[in-house]
Amino acid sequence: PTWNVNANETQAWLNNPHRKGHDHVGAIYGAAVRKEDINKVLSNINNNIDDRGLILNWWQPSQFDYGCLRPCLSQHNVTMIDGVVDLVSTQRSVDMMCGNNFNAISIYFLGMLAAKLSGNVGGSALHVMSHCHIYETHLDGVEEYLARSVVDIDTTFKILDIEHYSELTETDLHAKEYFSLEGYNNTFQPKIGFKLIA
Repeated sequence: PTWNVNANETQAWLNNPHRKGHDHVGAIYGAAVRKEDINKVLSNINNNIDDRGLILNWWQPSQFDYGCLRPCLSQHNVTMIDGVVDLVSTQRSVDMMCGNNFNAISIYFLGMLAAKLSGNVGGSALHVMSHCHIYETHLDGVEEYLARSVVDIDTTFKILDIEHYSELTETDLHAKEYFSLEGYNNTFQPKIGFKLIA
């Protein structure tokens, strides 16, 4: 999983009395937010109510001592106007080679999920990024990445049928269980071995 390096190699977290053992990440991202706050936003989306407060905010300083890292992708603001769902997501820090690809698809997924839950159509997704960085140890991989040709792939990303937000909050399913990617047909380029830096 993405944060194993943070969970198992960050010395401050290894010494933290709130750590519960190997691979334990603690209260990070959605786990740092009160469940009722998340449910309120999802319920309003589900009921097509835009109260200008459809905000999921993972930036919870009171929880920083209880998790292995602070959130990089920290806030999502959903708007629903005239049957269209738009999303603005804010990221305070971006590892361009290990995090950006994951963050971009998660923003797209969240926007499409909001559209599915509300019965609206997906609009735009704006990804606001600060402190974008490439680590020195990634530079050779960046050169390889930039030398590659773009592969045009005709794919369709589909959110599975979800009628009520509780299908998301009352389960242990991973996000990847809620969508399908059709037409990909294993068309890919070889992996570049960028190592996550904690």
